Amino acid sequence: MQVLRFVQPDLPAWFRVWVEPDSGPIRRLRMLAEGHLMVQDYTAYDGPVVVEAPPPHTVIGRR
Repeated sequence: MQVLRFVQPDLPAWFRVWVEPDSGPIRRLRMLAEGHLMVQDYTAYDGPVVVEAPPPHTVIGRR
């Protein structure tokens, strides 16, 4: 695994990306910014995608 790190100063946000060095797919992405944390894991490329809405009682805000 190759790990790339970079910053986007105009946000400011710091990124760390885990990439398979031979084939190139991203396996993990981590972004840290003031008041915001995000981690995404990528596992099944070319697989089925299931997207489900949250239960209605958990949704807050405008509808």
